[in-house]
Amino acid sequence: MSPMVIPSDTAARLDKCTLEKFGYEFLGWFSDAEMKVACDTIESGSTGERVFYAKWHALPNTVNFNANGGTGSMNSVTADTDTVITLPLNTMTREDCTFMGWTTVLGGTEVEYADGAEFTMQSHGVTLYAVWKAQSYTISYDFAGGELPGAVTEYSHLTNSFTLGVPTREGYEFVGWSGTGIEGIQRTVMIPTGSKGERSYTANWQAKTHTIVFERYETYVEGTMNELSAKTGETIVLTANCFVNQGYVFKGWATEPNGAVTYTDGQTITIGPVSMTLYPVWELKTPGLVFEGHYVIGYTGSSTEVIVPTYYQG
Repeated sequence: MSPMVIPSDTAARLDKCTLEKFGYEFLGWFSDAEMKVACDTIESGSTGERVFYAKWHALPNTVNFNANGGTGSMNSVTADTDTVITLPLNTMTREDCTFMGWTTVLGGTEVEYADGAEFTMQSHGVTLYAVWKAQSYTISYDFAGGELPGAVTEYSHLTNSFTLGVPTREGYEFVGWSGTGIEGIQRTVMIPTGSKGERSYTANWQAKTHTIVFERYETYVEGTMNELSAKTGETIVLTANCFVNQGYVFKGWATEPNGAVTYTDGQTITIGPVSMTLYPVWELKTPGLVFEGHYVIGYTGSSTEVIVPTYYQG
């Protein structure tokens, strides 16, 4: 408020209070800070500066309690602005939930006031909403050799509906889940809102079919071989070598051109997660031949019978 300027020979009534204090009612002006002497006028003949004090009366406000999804009710509490009160203990309930405390936000999850906590009455009415923590249940998995990063492992009856993810496993195709609430195998499993209880699921797989190709690689190698088909994890016997390379002895199979022997002729193997191509590995029948480019120019061995590979004959 603006100061009042009053001539000393004039009596005046104090201006009406235009100040506001939320949650309070103005009771009048007082000439002392202790609010003992009320005064609403200045008498004629008064001199000097004067200070007057506004006196306020706290207004009553109400605290209401909302179950926020729960059941039951509680009586409101009334107290004057800025008065410290003790909140009554909660008597409301919510199915499969634990009461955690109170919040001033509808639907809020952050506790602002504990049960039975002290509360300073605000300058207006307020509603406190119950904060609930739902009972949680676990979901366990047997991925049977596969994996599912980020799989949901915990939920409650308040959790939004969700669908189990699709796991992966190298060399296999996912065919579905078996477990809680499922008859047989089901590829898509949805957990609807309101579901309860511990759950357990097992991933079911079908082995993929792969091919084994026998690649003669070099054009001068003669013969053909049919490819093999088998499923991941299946045990098979490799077809005996049918390729012919004049002047060379077949030593086994490599998994890359000009590679070292990985599998021997007719070896029993277990099929991995992917198809593969096998390449024949050869060894000269007559060690000691000296080559220059594609020509045999000498022999340093001791054999009386020298076999020159077909490719190098010319």
